[in-house]
Parts: sequence; C-alpha cells; structure tokens
Amino acid sequence: MYAVIWPNKLRGTVSAPPSKPCAHRLMIAAALADKPTTLTGLPLDVSGEDINATASALSALGARFTQDGSNTLVEPIDRAERYSRTADPVPAIDCKESGSTLRFILPIAAALGREALFTGEGALPDRPIKPLADQLADHGARIIPRSGGETRLPFIVDGSLRGGLWTLPENISGQYVSGLLFALPMLDKDSRIELNGPPESSGFVELTISALESFGIKIIKEGGGYSIPGGQTYRAPGSSVAIEGDWSAAAFWYGANALGSEITVEGLDQRSWQPERAVSSLLDALILGAPALDLSGAPDLAPILAVAAVGLRRPVRLSGVSRMRLKDNDRIRTLAENLSGAGAPVIALPDALVIPHSEGFQGGAASPKGDCRIAMAMAIAGSVSKRSVSIIGAERVFKHYPPFWADMDKLGGSVRLMEYTQEAVEAVERLIEMERMQKQ
Repeated sequence: MYAVIWPNKLRGTVSAPPSKPCAHRLMIAAALADKPTTLTGLPLDVSGEDINATASALSALGARFTQDGSNTLVEPIDRAERYSRTADPVPAIDCKESGSTLRFILPIAAALGREALFTGEGALPDRPIKPLADQLADHGARIIPRSGGETRLPFIVDGSLRGGLWTLPENISGQYVSGLLFALPMLDKDSRIELNGPPESSGFVELTISALESFGIKIIKEGGGYSIPGGQTYRAPGSSVAIEGDWSAAAFWYGANALGSEITVEGLDQRSWQPERAVSSLLDALILGAPALDLSGAPDLAPILAVAAVGLRRPVRLSGVSRMRLKDNDRIRTLAENLSGAGAPVIALPDALVIPHSEGFQGGAASPKGDCRIAMAMAIAGSVSKRSVSIIGAERVFKHYPPFWADMDKLGGSVRLMEYTQEAVEAVERLIEMERMQKQ
C-alpha cells in the first residue's frame, strides 16, 4: 500500500490504542492465573499483529481469548494440562514477527513442561535469542533445531525447566529478563537472576514487575538482579484489569504537536512505567536546543524525535540507539536513508543518529522497509514537508497501530491511500516526478 501525505496541520482529539507492552504482559499473567480475567480496553481485532501473536501463542498452550466489544475475556491455561508430557498435538507457537512474543513465551513454555514448536516470520528468525536459549538449556530445557543454527527459528523446546541461578550478559534486552520473570515463579525451586549490567530499556522490566505484582507474584529486586521465590501462583486480581493507552503510539502525535499541530491524546496514564512516556520531556529538551539526547531508555522514540528535530531545525545527536539495528530492519540506517531522501541529511553512527541543521523536509518517496515506526514518523514528516511524502509499505503501521491512518484522516491530515496496482505505482511516480520538476 502507498500513502501519499501532503503538508497540513493536524487538529483534534484521538484515543491512544491499547499499549502493546502492557497488553502482552497482562495477557500472559491472565493466561497463567487461577481464574478468568477480563482485560478492558483490549479489542483484539484492532490491537495490532504483535498483540494477536501473543494471544495466539498463549492459545496454543491452552488459554482461551474471547472478545466482547472493546474488552477481551482471558480463560487461563488448564492447570491439569500445564505439565502434561503426553499432550497431543505438540503446540505450534507462531510468533509471527513479534520479538516480545518469542522472548516471553519461550521460557513460559519451558516452565510449563510442554514440548512446543516455535516458528516466526520476516526478520524474527534472525533476531538474537541465544543468550536466553543458552540459559534455558543450562536449566533443563532443550532447544532442538529444525533447520539452520541452534537458536534460529524454527525450533522445538522440550524438557522441564529448573530454578536456580540465571546469569545474563550486560546490555541484554529487557525482554529476556521479562520472559524469565514470568516463568520462574512457577518453578518449585527459588531462582535468582544476576545481571552483568543494566538491561536495555529497563523501564519495560519495571512494567513487567508491575503486571506480575497485580497478579500476586512476588519479585525481589536487590543487588543488581532479581530474586524470585518458587512455588508461586498467579492469582487474578478481580474480574477485570484495564489496559493502558500506548505512549509509544501517542508519541507520534506529540511529535506532530511540537511541529505546530494541535492534537489531544486521550487514554494515557501519566504515571505509567512505559518508557516512551518520556517523549514530552525529550521534546521539550529538543525545543530548548539540547545538543544531545540519550535514548537508551526508550530507543523506539528515535524515529519521531529525529523527525521533530528536522522539522524544528534543531541539530541534535540522538545516542543510545544501538539496539535499533536489531529491530524489523537496521532501523538506524533505514531512518537515516528515509530522512535524507526527504531532503534532511542525517548521519547514521553505530550507536547514534546525528541530525545536522537543515531547511526542513522537502518531500519525496520514503521506504520504511517494513518498519512501522519509521512509516508513522515519515507520515508526520509529510504533514510539515514542503511537498508531499509518498510512503511505500504504508500497511506496516497495522502491525503496531492499526487505526493510525484513520486517526490521521480524522485529525485533518491530507492522506491518500492506494493499493499496490500498476495504476497506483504510475500515479505515485507521476507525483514524485512533478514535484521533482517543480523543485528544479
């Protein structure tokens, strides 16, 4: 799908979609609980591909999800079946392109003692999982490759996980820690997670601990790691639990506001543990001319902050973004290519993006290469560009924020969506050529 965006100020009110990080965590806790839980504000049919991947994975292990309007009822995995070694068929857990689904559900399946086949799509088979897989293998689980390397999807997980001491290297993804925090309380033996350095995006680990505590699970943070008593039971906190609005999705509208739009985003928790809640303070610092911003706590904010920096004509260095190279694609390089292609030269470094002073966005074609956040960031760039911005692969926003294009239209954005047809290709090419000639 193509999206062509013409410059236009955005005004109005939108509701933040359900937070993907919160939804993942509360869905898992509810699926492991002692009785059903209704997750309010989680309509699975419009919540994005990653959330549905986690729901599907938990369903393969025996949970049931039933949508009722904007709410979802979670019926937990049958306790009698959790440790069955004879279950037939072997659960097939398709993580799609969701790294969080893989890293959360893998240790949970091992803790439940179920043999399971894990598969994935797109770039997911190439995303790192070895540090977690090695620790699982050291504690009783077996990773049996179906093809390729030992820890490359697809593979089968088998064996029964044991508690004990778990050691993770420095700069590890917080998703590894979160996956273990979900799994280890169910084991008979106590466990201890030792970290050789703070995890990347540690705020997401705090979000996990908050979800676990709401389901009665005790996690003790001490001495640079976590102690997890074994033999715990997930207990539903009541009949329903609310899903927070997504700060990472709202960040694009906050970025648009910094560039002159007037958008109100409803449904956000101002006290949330979501790391992207920092977008307001980071944009304020950018507006005031901060020469550098450290995004190590929330690297997913880099695309919209880079767009804001260009639009505000504020030179800045965005550091702490090395993990962006391990996302749906090399997000540092792809973001730099897209911004430069729209007339705003950007320098990509191993751990940073350098945005020099520029004259703003000139317009042109953008190719996010399957990255939903870059697609949304370039849409905001188009709203303040001198000429239109054409985004190839605009459908990728559905992975993270399904109603993004509808919300942009609601806010008065000048957006035209076109399916991949020869006529659409030719129309976009004509637009680009016309604006190229006007530029000359």
